[in-house]
Amino acid sequence: MKDNGYKNLWVMSGIVLALMLALSFWGWNQIPAGAEVPVHFDINGNPDRYGSPFWAMFSIPIVTLFVVLLIAFIPVLEPRKENLKLSGRAYKVTWGALLLFMGGLHATLLLATLQIGRPDLINVFLPLGMGGLFIVLGNMMGKVRSNFMFGIRTPWTLSSELSWNKTHRLGGRMMMGIGLLTVLTALFLPMSWVIGLMTAGLFLMLIVTLVYSWMIYKDDPEVLQA
Repeated sequence: MKDNGYKNLWVMSGIVLALMLALSFWGWNQIPAGAEVPVHFDINGNPDRYGSPFWAMFSIPIVTLFVVLLIAFIPVLEPRKENLKLSGRAYKVTWGALLLFMGGLHATLLLATLQIGRPDLINVFLPLGMGGLFIVLGNMMGKVRSNFMFGIRTPWTLSSELSWNKTHRLGGRMMMGIGLLTVLTALFLPMSWVIGLMTAGLFLMLIVTLVYSWMIYKDDPEVLQA
């Protein structure tokens, strides 16, 4: 964690979390004492459950804090530390992208809870935010070296460098395609269709990369010679 890139990410994490908390306290002060507010929204962005203002204002910052701590401590737990170190750029970009996505999600949900701005703001942010996140993560996937904590981990990618590298290149392209599809379909399809297509794409990616990793593994010359 002495790397300057990680230091910068810790600073960025602190700034984003501080902004999220400041927005939460601001939102808290807008809610009348004893009032219940929307804490969950349906697929069309309409509130379908009401509850405590504390949950509405502070749940996402709390989840974000745990996500940051988890990502930060993965290098401590990872057995293949050298490979994770070689994946440093992809790891840092993933950390930053997740952090920004959580910050945007928090702001969007808070404004929706307070009924400020466009009523369909959630339906605008979610496909654009998730699609953009998939595009960024997919672009980084081919740069990840074999490890147990970060990437497409199947029994075959973890046992074969060839399977790991080829599976991640394929998986990265598929994830970028899913991200692009999510963004584009959000322009002219209902949210239920967008979420359905994204979910189907992720399921297809899971099946394809699982089978593909096994196919590459069984023909890997290094595995056959072992």
